[in-house]
Amino acid sequence: MDPRQSAENLLQTLARYRAKDVLPKLLPYLQAILQTYTDAPMESKNFVAKDGVMVAFATITKILMDLDEYKDLIEPFVRNHVVPEFVSVAPFLRYRACWMVEYFDHEDWKMDDTVPVLLQGLLQGLRDPAIPVQAAAACSMRELIATDGAVDLLRPYLHQIVSEYFRIMNEVENEAILGALQGIVESFGDDIDPIAGMMVSHLVEKFDSFTSQCQGDADDDEAAFNASQCLDTIICILDAIQGRDDTLLQVEAIIIPLLIRITDKGDDSFEYLDSVIQILSVLMYSDAPISPGIFSLCGPLLSTLDSYAFDYISDMTEILLTYMKKDMYSFLHGVIPRDNNIPFPTVLLNVIQKHFQEDTSEYELDCKSAASLLTCFIYLSKPLAAISSQVGDLLRIILLRLEKTKTTSLRHKLLEGVMALIYYDPQLFVSILSTNDAVGALLFNTLFDNVKVMENTFSQKLIVLSFTSLLSLDVATIPDYIKANLSGMYKQVIGELTLLKEDEDNNVESGGGDNENNDYDDDGDADHSKVMNSKFGRYSVPVNGYDEDEDCINVEDEEYLDLIRNSSTMENKVNQFLAGEPGDDEEEDDLCNTEWILKDIDTRKYFFDSMRATATRDPAFMQMLNSHLTEEDKNLLNHLANS
Repeated sequence: MDPRQSAENLLQTLARYRAKDVLPKLLPYLQAILQTYTDAPMESKNFVAKDGVMVAFATITKILMDLDEYKDLIEPFVRNHVVPEFVSVAPFLRYRACWMVEYFDHEDWKMDDTVPVLLQGLLQGLRDPAIPVQAAAACSMRELIATDGAVDLLRPYLHQIVSEYFRIMNEVENEAILGALQGIVESFGDDIDPIAGMMVSHLVEKFDSFTSQCQGDADDDEAAFNASQCLDTIICILDAIQGRDDTLLQVEAIIIPLLIRITDKGDDSFEYLDSVIQILSVLMYSDAPISPGIFSLCGPLLSTLDSYAFDYISDMTEILLTYMKKDMYSFLHGVIPRDNNIPFPTVLLNVIQKHFQEDTSEYELDCKSAASLLTCFIYLSKPLAAISSQVGDLLRIILLRLEKTKTTSLRHKLLEGVMALIYYDPQLFVSILSTNDAVGALLFNTLFDNVKVMENTFSQKLIVLSFTSLLSLDVATIPDYIKANLSGMYKQVIGELTLLKEDEDNNVESGGGDNENNDYDDDGDADHSKVMNSKFGRYSVPVNGYDEDEDCINVEDEEYLDLIRNSSTMENKVNQFLAGEPGDDEEEDDLCNTEWILKDIDTRKYFFDSMRATATRDPAFMQMLNSHLTEEDKNLLNHLANS
């Protein structure tokens, strides 16, 4: 019977009966075969029987390791009956010896030299005349490298080992060998640097070789899987050489043509798109400017996003934001030659608009990513004054999607876009809305209703920038529905700046770190200062105060009514949850962090510079704004001014 079939039958037997009942009979039987093999002269040795014993022992190794009375048998077996076969005259026993290394727990060896002896056997196996032995040694090496001390023992031979792997890969198409090579990269880390370029060159060649097997009507799943593993290994190499700019540039020059080839193939390369995105993310991770090679991929990525990779917008958002953040001028003036020289911004806005037109819950996350892209695109365009002619169209796109939005989180994302448009050009924004006061009033009422619960740092900064921009306008040019809320907006900005300052101070005290949302205390409750400083956004206060015959709003009473309303809302959400119905907040978290886009702007400086200019231009208006501040508001403002 074939040894492999014997092992399968043995495993089935052990599954049927208790191991403790079977092993007392099985082990003496195996021992008898081994003794016969050992005692026999070379010309009479039964190599097939020895191979069967090795397969059987490997099969039951996991069982032996779990039993105290048997686990001490493993290491002597390895030393006495496996190690000698590394140099056996029978090639299939050399193969079996290398193959067995994968089955052992190498952390439990009691003899210090067991691991070095096995490593030496595998190193010999990599150079064995028989290709199956080479492949088995390459696959098993990964298991042994994870053992303490193995990396130090193999470090002097790293270059040779890697070279042998690529040579073996040219002979054998085995995904396990690629996986083992990836394990070597992960284990050796910094030591990969001198040979990174060589490794990536070989992996690119192997990728092209594997993908060529999948051309036309050929459906070679194994080749496609191996091609993906080549890209995964490249990603591991890039991770290992992060921070080594010279090596990264060398590797980048090798990788960029490959990525362009992949994106140029269109839908045929769809399965490799995830890897392309990961590779680009690693290459763009540093603070260095974007190289021309990396920027050459921006157009192809936008093109794929506008065609077959439409639902990849969440995956590509971070990369597209990096392109815009690092080189907005080139992004605004870039064109896609293969798509009739269509400009990058045109493609981007087309993609965003298509996502805004989707009105199903399954596209909710993609729609939020599209909204984030739009907001950042608007914000980053301001220094170049590049989209003034498009502000009206962009606002219309946002309003159309806002009208049919059902979830709070997406509504907030869209309102961030509105605030970015206000900051881009507040006077232009107001003049566009002046053509339809009903739409303008509805939009700002929605904005004022939502800013008090937009609690992440990105939103807070946009609130400061947009509201400050409106406060800087000539009051005579502002519609009444905005004018009635100016004092509330002023207080809102002070509250947001206070929270941002507290976050900065907390980050300094804790040694830094990105805290996008620090508006909750240790118990998870909302920060009361946030609520206190946000409440004015909801209530309209006339610029010149109330007349004698007008009823003024009692904020405390309104807060109490809000509490009742919110309690009812919370009860509804609890009932929804118990009934298994999804609520507004039962959504997947955003995949992209946009806070870093605004990290360079000093919102406090922007506010105080704008208010000083406003006070110079219209001191009466500035005096009115300050007159509506409470003592606590004034203290917060003074603290911000003096910190």
